[in-house]
Order: sequence, then structure tokens, then C-alpha cells
Amino acid sequence: MKKTILLATILFFSLILFSEEELLNRMVVKVNGEILTLFDLKKELNPQAPEKVTFQAVKERKDQLVQQAVEKELMRQEIKELQIQIGDEELDRAVQNVAASNKISVDALKDEIQNQGLDWETYRKDVLTNQLKLLNLKRHITVTTIDIDEAILHSIYEKTFSKEDNYTAAHIILQSQAGANNDGEIFKQIDSIHSKIVSKEITFEDAAKNFSQDGSAEKGGMLGTFPSSQMVPEFSEKLKTMKEGDLSKPFKTRFGWHIVKLIKIEKKDPPQYNDVRGQILNIYYQKNMDKAFKSWLEKKREESRIEILF
Repeated sequence: MKKTILLATILFFSLILFSEEELLNRMVVKVNGEILTLFDLKKELNPQAPEKVTFQAVKERKDQLVQQAVEKELMRQEIKELQIQIGDEELDRAVQNVAASNKISVDALKDEIQNQGLDWETYRKDVLTNQLKLLNLKRHITVTTIDIDEAILHSIYEKTFSKEDNYTAAHIILQSQAGANNDGEIFKQIDSIHSKIVSKEITFEDAAKNFSQDGSAEKGGMLGTFPSSQMVPEFSEKLKTMKEGDLSKPFKTRFGWHIVKLIKIEKKDPPQYNDVRGQILNIYYQKNMDKAFKSWLEKKREESRIEILF
């Protein structure tokens, strides 16, 4: 009797498991002959635990889930057709880039991935590899479908490689805050320093060492060589009005009151258009990648055989 009950119990649970497995493997969509199952749709709702998603939840968001799953399948098929592969060298570069973009080391990135419950090799070989395959697919589509407009390329060139001179300068700064009550007193102090430099009672370098209130003081106020755009607007505009050897009158930025000594101007011509056209094309393609990929995906859907089976 006990043996009969045991066999019946085993049979009962076997039927349940078989039923659940059959439900998960149920065909719900065909894309160009390739089958997507109910489990594939559940993964769209909960990639980490698709088995927890109910059939009712899938039905309630059927249109959205089918669209997402179909688009992923179309991408997978295209990647396979183009034979896009990711080599170890490209994968290693991507790991370095992910770590650098998060301002952490590769070892710290590994720890972070594992802390999120994902095995490092799974992340590297599956997650990151699939992301790179998709990125390469998008690049391929963009390059092969977007028409090149030389007028737009020239516009990008002018914005990206505009002529910008380099300046070598030194300064003296007395720090102040916006709306500070003692701002008038600070101006009097720096104006007095300026007068002493002009009258040669003290050299600019000694004045910077004795009075300036930032890290450049110990170097006689020397700031080094830089493009004007690197500085705050008031500082940049002041430099553009000066000649080599000039000493400015005191002026104010959000950091405080300054006196600037312009030491040298280096005329910097932009590179020739043809020398950087490849870089400009990359910028152009990057700007148009999402648009090109969306258009391709819409066209691919229209051309594909998609059958909804539930």
C-alpha cells in the first residue's frame, strides 16, 4: 500500500514538473522561422528570475514583451549573419574602458560585479561580449546606411577643431567670495600690490610669492601654458585683450581678485581637414547611430516573417 502511495506521489509531481516545463517551453512567437518560447518573454520582464513571472503577467504586457523579444531576435540573427565575433583583445580593452569610465581599477570592477551576484567570467564572456556585438552591429548599420554630407562634416570640423591659441601666464590672486562684506578691502589690497609692481617697488614674482593665495604662489604665480578656454570666462577674455609682456589691472572672477602677467602667446592653427576627416566621420556616425539603428530595425521588422502564436 505504501509503495502504491509513493508511486502515485512521484507520478503526481512528475506530471506537475512536466506541465511546468511544457508551459515554459511553449512556442509563443516565430521570427523568420526561429522559435521564441514563453520563457523568453518572461526573461524580458525579469532577467534575473524569469521563473517567478506568471503567465498572467506576460499576457498583460503581451504586445510590449513580444516587440522586445522580436527585436532582440532580429539583432541576434543579423549578428549571426554578419559573423560578428569579439576577440580576447577587444574584450580586454572593453574591460579596461568600463573600469576607467567608473574611475576604478579592473580588480575593483571584478569585486563590484561579484558583489552584484554575477560571476566575473559570466559577465565578461556573456554580458560584455553581447554588448560589444550589439555595438559592432550598430556601427556596421550606421556606416552602411547613413549618407555622408560633406557640408555637415565641415561644420563638425569647424566646431571641433576651431583655432585656439595657447597662453603662458602667471597671476596673483586674493581670494574672495561673492557678496562678501570685505570685497572692497580686498580690492584695495590688490590695487596697492599692482601699483607697487608698476612702480617697480617689487617684482611680480616676489609679489606673487608674498601675497598670492593659491598654489601658484610658490612658483612666482606661474600658471603654465594653456588654451584660454581652460580658464573661467573673465580670465579668458582678459588674456585675449593683452599682448606678450603685458600686466593687467586688477579684475575679478568668482575665485577672487587677480592680476595677470602674460608671458607668451603661441599661435595654434587647427589641423588640416583631410588629416582629421576620419575622426570627424566617427563623430558624425556617433551622432547618427541611434537614428540609423532605429530605421534599420523598423525596416527589418517589416521585411521579416513574424508569427504570434498565443
